Amino acid sequence: MNDGFKKVCAFLSRHAGGLTLLLVMLAAAAAGGVFLFAVVGPLGPDHSNELVWFTPSVMFASGKGMVCPVEMDIPALSDFLRMKTAVFNPADIPDKFGVWQLSPFCQSHYYS
Repeated sequence: MNDGFKKVCAFLSRHAGGLTLLLVMLAAAAAGGVFLFAVVGPLGPDHSNELVWFTPSVMFASGKGMVCPVEMDIPALSDFLRMKTAVFNPADIPDKFGVWQLSPFCQSHYYS
């Protein structure tokens, strides 16, 4: 037998318990992740926190500047961010709408 193969076999036999435990833990973590993704979804049960990160981008692209609107003031924006519609029309933005203070995430990602 090859000397390298003997070393690998010796390592595996010495550490079989630890390697088995590691594999079981990885399988459990993967199964838990798949379960939670299926139950909760990719953005959680209420997408409000994550969606606030994207609203300034949409507003900036719509020519309204780097603002974080109150999502409920612009129903079309809410539908777009929740992927109920594939397109957002800037004409759907009302003249007046409430705004929130930009989150630290958005403040650190100003577009130039």
